[in-house]
Parts: sequence; structure tokens; C-alpha cells
Amino acid sequence: MNRFERLFDRFFDDSVFNFRVTPRASDPFHTFGVGYSWGRRAGAPYSFLTPGVTWRFGQKFTLGLASSILHHQGEEQQHILTFNHDFSPRQGIAGRIVAQAGGTNGYLAYRRSGYGGVETFLILGDPNARRFRQRLVLKVVWAM
Repeated sequence: MNRFERLFDRFFDDSVFNFRVTPRASDPFHTFGVGYSWGRRAGAPYSFLTPGVTWRFGQKFTLGLASSILHHQGEEQQHILTFNHDFSPRQGIAGRIVAQAGGTNGYLAYRRSGYGGVETFLILGDPNARRFRQRLVLKVVWAM
């Protein structure tokens, strides 16, 4: 076997097994679960743990916590805390905090929806940044 073939075999030497348990999966407001994957990827040991829970308290407040812990040629972790409070079916506030290597980010958003297909969001922060950024955005979505 030449050097190229050994390198090629190393990158395609994958054998991964998955297991996931999610009781109450059909209820988006009262669910929890855990997933686990293990094996080899790209010739290296691999494991990936993904626990999570989402729960609604009363009729208006929902809290969620999810984590991802990856061991593959190093370790990576991400933890996400979300919340949502509905003032009414058409108005509410939501937020998210994401902690991971490279920083912690979060945002807070006000939502107004259901008026002729138009949804309006006022967002404090940047949902896609690695670290918190001061930003205020008005987002209007009009379904066609």
C-alpha cells in the first residue's frame, strides 16, 4: 500500500454508532432526551454527547437547555439556554445565551406576529456572533 492509499484509508476509516432517547418527542413544550454517538472518524476515536430539555411552565413561559460535547481530536463544547415568554399568542419576548470555546453570546428579542402574515422582531444583540455584540435590529418578515 503506498502513502496516498494509507492517507486515503485514514480519512475514510469511519465507524460510528448512534443512540438517542427522547421521551415525549411529540410534545414540543415538555420534552427531554439524550443522544450519544461513538466510534471512529477520520481514523481517530470519536464521541458526541447531546443532552437537552425543553419545558413550558404554565401557559406562557418556556425554558430550554441543550448541550453538545464532542471528543474528536480534541474537545469542543457548546451549551445553549433559551427562554420564551408569551404575553399573548401574537406577542412575546425570547432570548438565548450560547456558551462555547471562543466566547459567550446572547440576545433578547421582542416578537409581534400574526397580523396579515407579517412578523416583526426587535432584536438586541447579534444571534450569530461568537461573543455578545451591541446591536439593535428591527426585522420584518412578510410571508408571500
